[in-house]
Amino acid sequence: MQELATLIAADRDWLYTHLISIADERGHLAPSPSIASAIGSLLDGFIDVLALTAERYGDALPPLVRPPGETNNDPISALARQEVRRCHHSQSSPRSYFTLCKWFRQSLVDLVRHKFPTHCEPRVRYVLRCFDAFEIALCGTWFDTVYDPDNVEAQRHYQQLQHENEEYINLFENLPSPIFLLDEAHHVLNMNHAATLLVHEQYNTEHDAQPDEEDDSADASPRLEDILPWLRGALPAPVASGVCRPSAGFSIKQGERCFDITCLPLADCHATEQGSRASSIVVILDDVTRFRDAEQSLRRSEERFRRIFDSAHDAIIIHDLKGRILDVNESMLHMFNVTHREARRMSIIHDLSSYDIPKNLLPLIWEKALDGEPQLFEWKGRRPKDDSTLDIEIFLRRLNFGDGDVVMSTIRDTTARKRSEHLLRQSEEYHRTFFQNNHSIMLIISPDTGEIYDANPAACDYYGYSKDELLAKNITDINILTRDEINAEMQRARDEARERFHFRHRLASGEIRDVDVYSGPIMYQGRELLFSVVHDTTEKNRIQQALALSEEKFRRIFENMQDAYYLGDLEGWPILINKALPTLLGYTAEEILALNVQDIYVDPDCRNTLHDELREKREIRLRELPLRRKDGQIITVECNMQMIYDRGEAVAVESICRDITDRKRANAILSQSEARYRGLFENSPISLWEADFSLVRHYIDDLAANGVEDFERYFMGNDEAVQQCAALVQLLQVNEATLRLFDADTKYDILPGLQNIFTSNNIVSFRQQLIALAKGKLRETFEAPQVTLMSDTKYVTIHLSVAPGYEESWGKVIVSVIDITERRRLEEELKRLATTDPLTGAANRRAFLDKAEKELQRSRRYSLPLTIMMLDIDHFKRVNDTYGHAAGDDVLRSMVGTCNTILRENDVFGRLGGEEFGALLIQTDRDDAMHVAERMRSQLEATTVETDEGPISFTVSIGLHTEIAGARPLEDIMVKADRALYHAKRTGRNKVVDYTAAIDEIDP
Repeated sequence: MQELATLIAADRDWLYTHLISIADERGHLAPSPSIASAIGSLLDGFIDVLALTAERYGDALPPLVRPPGETNNDPISALARQEVRRCHHSQSSPRSYFTLCKWFRQSLVDLVRHKFPTHCEPRVRYVLRCFDAFEIALCGTWFDTVYDPDNVEAQRHYQQLQHENEEYINLFENLPSPIFLLDEAHHVLNMNHAATLLVHEQYNTEHDAQPDEEDDSADASPRLEDILPWLRGALPAPVASGVCRPSAGFSIKQGERCFDITCLPLADCHATEQGSRASSIVVILDDVTRFRDAEQSLRRSEERFRRIFDSAHDAIIIHDLKGRILDVNESMLHMFNVTHREARRMSIIHDLSSYDIPKNLLPLIWEKALDGEPQLFEWKGRRPKDDSTLDIEIFLRRLNFGDGDVVMSTIRDTTARKRSEHLLRQSEEYHRTFFQNNHSIMLIISPDTGEIYDANPAACDYYGYSKDELLAKNITDINILTRDEINAEMQRARDEARERFHFRHRLASGEIRDVDVYSGPIMYQGRELLFSVVHDTTEKNRIQQALALSEEKFRRIFENMQDAYYLGDLEGWPILINKALPTLLGYTAEEILALNVQDIYVDPDCRNTLHDELREKREIRLRELPLRRKDGQIITVECNMQMIYDRGEAVAVESICRDITDRKRANAILSQSEARYRGLFENSPISLWEADFSLVRHYIDDLAANGVEDFERYFMGNDEAVQQCAALVQLLQVNEATLRLFDADTKYDILPGLQNIFTSNNIVSFRQQLIALAKGKLRETFEAPQVTLMSDTKYVTIHLSVAPGYEESWGKVIVSVIDITERRRLEEELKRLATTDPLTGAANRRAFLDKAEKELQRSRRYSLPLTIMMLDIDHFKRVNDTYGHAAGDDVLRSMVGTCNTILRENDVFGRLGGEEFGALLIQTDRDDAMHVAERMRSQLEATTVETDEGPISFTVSIGLHTEIAGARPLEDIMVKADRALYHAKRTGRNKVVDYTAAIDEIDP
């Protein structure tokens, strides 16, 4: 920089004249001897300063501020002291002197740019740095030399501004984006290091030789549009204000680059009081080439996704979480015969569902889908234009797209096709990520210790710490590299081996983020530190990985999808096929690529007919075509076809085909089978129901999810739950035998649900069905009472069977009901005859012994008392002989009737033979039994039987024995009671005797 001092000394007179003319134009200074003396002193002093500074620092920029102990030997500080003494002596005001300095600075810059028309910026920066240091020293010296109480506050502000000026200059030079400072005419006043590199790159690209060093123009400062021609039109008009963000591109040898351009007006703090609008413009260029490439790749991927979305055979509807339709594919429009605009105003439940479907079912299913549980169910759809219905299968799933959650409905028409073998592959979810705005993350770090000396607000927001917390940390607390690795990177940054580093930083939340760090050395508070600008690249890396993964996924789907894909030109020659097409036609891939499509059509005119139709309609949906395989076999395929256009001209035909030969054959067989089944169903003498228990299955699954394990206990004690399940059952069909069984006139008296035939009396049978299904019994037979529509009770045998293929959903359950009322009546009558004495109505001997044995076992199990009583009518033979057997029968019936009024309902009374009876008193000890027996004896003694032969009185003898949880068999107990009875008869009759061991000694 020595030539600068020589240059200024040689052009001292030009510099003087130029400074006077500038000052005169702006009306700031009037020529006078004092002004001439001041200018001459400043010129001579600054020429010496430039020479001495260049000798001391070479081409390096001198420091803005010198430490207090080094100002004595500093030529800039010496010049400042000299000028302050001169101004004090001449009583010059600071304002007039600093105005003179302002125009002297401008004159120096104009002189340098005039002498060095190209590559002048390093010299301009050097001159401006020297002048900045001079003005800073001048201010400090002025305040230190003359004491003024008002200057104390100014000194404090001066020191603060001095510190901020140093920070902002270092920041300007180290920012990675090119920045230009322009005047109102777009002349370049200053540029940072990144901008200088960009300008050199532009010159190296567009010029084979260095530009001419000589330029006689009066204004040597170049315009930005002349340096970077591709910015023409992107900058605001001269003296305009505002911000614009256009993009411009230019070609260099390494390829095309794209920039975001930001223009900011910067008002000149030295504008005159006369209202001049002198201003500057800051131009910032952000390189967004890689981001634009990523956006284009995303756009292409979205176009491919849309084509696959619209080519899907199944109808697809995208809803928001409130059920509004956001988007549909072409298959949906074709399936329901609506336009895209009409579909967006519809809903499944109100517009696309059959009128027979209960309106409250779909909201239940929708809520489960919103809770994240995918829903697959059968439904009855409706075409809104003609109200025609179709059977559909709907799959609901909640998905997360980049802009929020949606619900996707996949609808498959099951009316004309068998259950699909493969579900529709879900479209890839694309996430768009927006990068942070222009607020960069900046840190000032010690290269030796890793201490963080300062951080801007963006860094605090990014890392999640307050400024005090962040400044208390070491860079090793943020950077996940080891200390040795970090020190090595810091050393390379300090030596300026490279400018950008790839690190991984840990945030306050513990999250690890990928970052690019731009570092450079700065002088900060008298210390050499590292200034680092951090850019988060996590989202960018994620987008790049997602793009690569998306490309791979789409390719894998294309190669492995079961449907055959064909792309051919208009002459019928293939351009692109997938692996499924050779398998479909029995050729190899090489043979297919050498084969014209005309060779596989059965109809020779098929290609021309399809092309004419495609030109008219642009696409064909679900067209069935016969094709000839290599082995000569004719197969039927279902095709979606569309014409591909390039600039409005048809260039190719795209087809997706599916082999439906087996499906058509199966449909024919299924139709025949369905007809046979329907005939058997309708003509069966047995009541048959076809029901849908799928919603019951969901209800039971919800109970299990809420912790219910014992469904038998739950349903046995919860009639309300049984009734709720009954309301969820849909009766799909019933036969004529069902109408007869339930006394119904038509099927609609019973359909569509159980509510017409379900009463509180029928809850028993339905509860048994629920318990069987809940326990996983898909086939179960049981008997239960059933109440008809005429309120008649019938006993039926119910056989429940889940149809094959519906084991998981219970969507089809076959129920057969057989009327067993008459059989049940006969069984009850036979049972009564087998267990009852026909004369007296008491239990016969066999029934008495069976019940007695069961009660004896229960007595032993629970340690309960039990008493057996033996009764015999005294002198009954005499009654028969005197009054006849008919009168004797009346006596027997009267005795049984009287005993039943005394005994409890759960006690057992039976006729053991002739006039001998037995009574079993449950949970009755000896004292209570004696009391009951005595009551019975006395009441029978007082009973008179009216007969045709006259009134008859009689007495009974009673023997009893009480057993308390003993181990004796029933036969032994009855023998003891019988011995007590025998003792009562021997000792006078008409008495009650309890068995004791003494009886055996008296009556051995």
